[in-house]
Amino acid sequence: MYDTITEGLTKTSIRCKHTLEIGKDKIPCVIVDAQYGPDKRISQFSFWIADSGLVMKRAVTFWNGKDFYTLESTVRALTANENIADELFEFQPPPGVRHVPVPTGPAILAAR
Repeated sequence: MYDTITEGLTKTSIRCKHTLEIGKDKIPCVIVDAQYGPDKRISQFSFWIADSGLVMKRAVTFWNGKDFYTLESTVRALTANENIADELFEFQPPPGVRHVPVPTGPAILAAR
């Protein structure tokens, strides 16, 4: 299919604005219809793109030679920048590796 949303894109149009309800959240989106490549078996992709740029829903309408089908996938939950406890991370350096202390100084402190 594609590695990025624009790979192989041959035609696109903005259909309308729509608000998705995911759980208790209302997420304003723009619905973008897209076609990819010369393959006529896939007729249309539709993407619900939030103001943040995240694709919140995708619908693929395709032809199987007899009938059209639509497959939808929707984000049901999304957590960003969630705190993860330090104890969930483990690192054991390989044998013989020299320990290098964490750098300090104004540039390092400003980056934290």
